[in-house]
Amino acid sequence: MNYETKFIDNFNFSDHFDLELLFKFMEVTISRGQLFTIFQICVQIKGVQFPKNLSQEWIQIEIDDNDQDIIFRHIEQGLKLGIFLGDAGWLNESAQVLSHTHQIMNTKWECFDQNLKLLKNTQCLTKWLFVVSKIQNFIEAKTIFKFMLVTFSVFENMKEKSLCIANSYVAVSQYFYLLMEFDEAWSWAVKATDELGDNSSTVLKMSVISHAIKISSILKKFDTAKKLKNQLDTYDEQISQLIHINMLSNEAIFLSKEKKPRESSKRFYMAIDSTRNLFGYYNLNTAIILSEFAYSRFLCFKSMAHYKESMQSLQQAILIMEKIGLSIKNVLFLNTIRIKALIIEKTAFCMSREPFVQNNGLGPMNNEERQRDLAKKKDNLLDDAETLHIKILHYTSNVASKFMLAAKSYTNLGSISKMQKRFKRSESMYLKAIGLKETILNEKSEELAQMYSDVYSNSSIKTKMTIGHIIKSSEIFLTFYGYHYKEVQNDLEVLKKVSKKLKKIDDFNEYNTVMDNSFASRTAHLCHMFGTIDDELVEFNLSMEAIKSILNTNYNVDL
Repeated sequence: MNYETKFIDNFNFSDHFDLELLFKFMEVTISRGQLFTIFQICVQIKGVQFPKNLSQEWIQIEIDDNDQDIIFRHIEQGLKLGIFLGDAGWLNESAQVLSHTHQIMNTKWECFDQNLKLLKNTQCLTKWLFVVSKIQNFIEAKTIFKFMLVTFSVFENMKEKSLCIANSYVAVSQYFYLLMEFDEAWSWAVKATDELGDNSSTVLKMSVISHAIKISSILKKFDTAKKLKNQLDTYDEQISQLIHINMLSNEAIFLSKEKKPRESSKRFYMAIDSTRNLFGYYNLNTAIILSEFAYSRFLCFKSMAHYKESMQSLQQAILIMEKIGLSIKNVLFLNTIRIKALIIEKTAFCMSREPFVQNNGLGPMNNEERQRDLAKKKDNLLDDAETLHIKILHYTSNVASKFMLAAKSYTNLGSISKMQKRFKRSESMYLKAIGLKETILNEKSEELAQMYSDVYSNSSIKTKMTIGHIIKSSEIFLTFYGYHYKEVQNDLEVLKKVSKKLKKIDDFNEYNTVMDNSFASRTAHLCHMFGTIDDELVEFNLSMEAIKSILNTNYNVDL
């Protein structure tokens, strides 16, 4: 099936579209959406190499090192071209242009206006970090992040700030979000919101708050996310289709985490349709949103219909990436493969559950031959998922020694090995995952606590080390989230069983008392949370101070 809109260039317009014409369009075009459509037509007719050829043509232009006016004009062109290519979904090409522009800024440009130099450097670094993070080139992104820290220190030490760098903080937050370092992503999202003022443009406020909603929902700060969403809904401002797509995607992730799959899917459908129409089918923006949609369906996976829908989206994303020449070694490509492995693994897991088998027309499980057939299918699926995760680990070892994608794959291999009843290997994989995550994540991270809990529950023999892990897990949940967090109750239940088995009566009584307090605390907490959310008024044009106070609210809970 071909999902690409076919254009016919009756007047051979694409033959006349070059760099000079593109820069002229950037100056006079009222709507950038029109320019995206024109560019999409040229890509379809001239081929996917067209953006690369255009960017290389600009990079190879020789400029007079002694003429500062020409140098500044070239920098301005580089920023415009790099930002446009990044927005249009040609991320590698955008990164190359912005990298070249940054080099010119810092080697050839003699600028005595420090505010102007700071502005141009910030614009360049911000978009450069956005695009390399989106394509998940984290080695280059780390270098850019270091440049940005230097820029931030200069800005933060200025007596009079004439520039708002909220969007730059969002770029850093998005970088850590894609690295799966969510605590760090949250701290930068809060910084971005703090940077806003009442005089900031409404569009910037909407963009920053939308991003904060996504990060807070990822961290299960649902009350914070809901309050921010309520505030976002009060804004009535016309925004570009590009920003609208990004906000739709953020809202879809929020709804998915809230366990509202239908509403989430609607937002994703709108985002996919808008992205394909604006940028074209064979475009990384389209591939990325298809991949995100597939992952959201994985999170609410309940039927073979979800499996087929997820797989269809993923196959389209992979086809697009291959068509435009993205290497399988690219982390974005590897992450798409990981999502495929997760869906396969979850399908295999569901095949051992009778309701899933019967509801999806796979026949009754009481038939011995049918059980053997399902067991064989399950084994084949697990082998397929394992192969994909091993492939991911092969390539991620060259990306970074401390990389979350590798840690995730070790976690998944631990889960697969458990289903295959290879318990020693399962424990080994989980411990490798913990080793990586301990070097990456905050020591009080929920994800790390969950891993400690998983190692205990998946260990065939409960050793002193694995019991130590469940104690670590409960300590993190208690100190970081409080008694109301439901995972604390799960860990305490396990600790009660362990102490009872070891005949440690005092420990058993202590855990039992703590558990009673936990239930009481959770009940009171939920009543308080729902009461405060319902009672707070949401006003039009609420001050930024009121919005910032939402981010400092402490009562967050996993419902």
